[in-house]
Amino acid sequence: MSADYAHIGGQGPGASFEGAFSFAPAAPASATAPANYVFTPVSLGERPGMFTPAARAYFATRVNAGAFNNPAPIDTQFIDNTTWGTHAEANLVTGIGTFTLVPAYRAGTVNNRFSGPAFRAGWSVENGHQASVEARLDGKRLGPIEWLIGGIYFDETISANAAFNQYTVENIQNLSVSNKSWAGFGRLTFHLSDAFRLTGGLRYTKDDKSLTANTIAVVNQCTRPIVPPNFAPCAGGPSLPSALSLADLQQAIPASDLPAGFPAAPFTAAPYGTFGNVILYVPAAYNSNFNKGEATFRLAAEADLFENSLGYASYETGYRSGGFNLTFGKETYAPETIQAFTVGLKNRLLDNRVLLNIEGFYWRYRNQQLAHLGLDARGASSFFTENIGRSTIWGIDVDGALKVGSGTVLTGAVQYLNTKTDNFIYTEPDSGNSGIPPATTCPSVDSGAFFTVNCSGKPLLNSPKLSINAGLEQTFELGSGHKLIFNLNGRYRSNRIIGFDNLPQQNSGDTFEADASLQLAQIDDRWAVTAWIRNLTDERIPTLSQYNSISGGVLNTVYQPPRTYGVKGSFKF
Repeated sequence: MSADYAHIGGQGPGASFEGAFSFAPAAPASATAPANYVFTPVSLGERPGMFTPAARAYFATRVNAGAFNNPAPIDTQFIDNTTWGTHAEANLVTGIGTFTLVPAYRAGTVNNRFSGPAFRAGWSVENGHQASVEARLDGKRLGPIEWLIGGIYFDETISANAAFNQYTVENIQNLSVSNKSWAGFGRLTFHLSDAFRLTGGLRYTKDDKSLTANTIAVVNQCTRPIVPPNFAPCAGGPSLPSALSLADLQQAIPASDLPAGFPAAPFTAAPYGTFGNVILYVPAAYNSNFNKGEATFRLAAEADLFENSLGYASYETGYRSGGFNLTFGKETYAPETIQAFTVGLKNRLLDNRVLLNIEGFYWRYRNQQLAHLGLDARGASSFFTENIGRSTIWGIDVDGALKVGSGTVLTGAVQYLNTKTDNFIYTEPDSGNSGIPPATTCPSVDSGAFFTVNCSGKPLLNSPKLSINAGLEQTFELGSGHKLIFNLNGRYRSNRIIGFDNLPQQNSGDTFEADASLQLAQIDDRWAVTAWIRNLTDERIPTLSQYNSISGGVLNTVYQPPRTYGVKGSFKF
């Protein structure tokens, strides 16, 4: 039986401005921008974030679409999340096999506010509970046959109050989500000989999800016409404040910005400020259900080729449940499925001093799910999950370890990865039928109300073609029942795409990082104290790049943490 408790505080990860894209009709594609756009970079320092005076001053020059004014300062971030859980395992040996029962329970609270160019603030207060139980019977071998049967039940409920402020729209949400899922599974292994085995597994999963939500979209619009070169006819007008309820939002707006008072009813506009803006609110209700069952299976073969060599091959299918978005026009997304082929060889050589594993894989996704920042059917920024179609992944993994002398272990791994989106087509709204294409290197077609964007053939996000890991572990026995362990690990990854829009700036470039640690422990590992350093050489490694057309076309990048260090302890009882 085990229990855990965790609290996460602080501000959380942030982003930095890289520059902005501007629409430039007939401009040819360049090394920094797609056709019809130009990119103007900005230099605000190493990892400046968005809250320095220079970053705030830069963002204040941008123009919000819809409100056509300059954005107010981004709200500061915070994290105040707590989770705890329990887990137990009970085993009973019977005449037909070993029966195992694994119950678990988890609960958590979330009070999290993030921010960025697309969001003045995204604020979520949540309470969640999860309960699950797994029961399985690992049966006694029947001649050449090993068998196992079991089932899993999972029950989750989440209630949340959230608000997502995008300067021109404040979306206030009260929602309740229920997820009940169960699965039954079984596995048979046939020993055709002492050295050759065939395995077949079958699983059926049934998901029953529901979403009940009430939302209020508070909208800030400009009533003055755009007369070039003035693209901010309501400059000086206010931005919407952040609040978790309509009443709190009304209180947060100065009375001087509501000369005729707050709108008395939905869909009724009232003057907002004195620079041509109006404010109105639109309520909506969601009541969605998702019921889906799926059978998946696995077929595998294993062969003991030599005394310390195992060869294997498998074919299996997988399933990831669909779900909900509180995003207009993209309220649901479908399940994702995968077909996976694997072949490999595991070896222990030279009296187990050398470990060498080789594996090849080929995966085919259908209705692959991708969560990203984009535009809803009304042209407002939103973060949602959608199905991007089909994709193919294949590659080779080689990993190994070498024990050198007493207490020295060298490790290494190399992966070659090839990914392609076979069918990745999505739509983006053409607000006001302007004919302004989305900023992306993928081709797009204007169909009037929407642009159809075709990114088929592009690599998948965060998928380096080449990854190389290397490590050194050195153990020193100190006597008196203690030991000292030194670890040094390095990781190289080739260029990868880190942004949904496939813009030139959304390439990470080749990166390398190293970590190190020094551990003092008891010989039997009853206790240990470890000092560690991550990102030893303080590399600036980008992990996510986001383009936001709504807030002035800015591009921002999230980086891995800089050099960090600490001390941790463990004790077994």
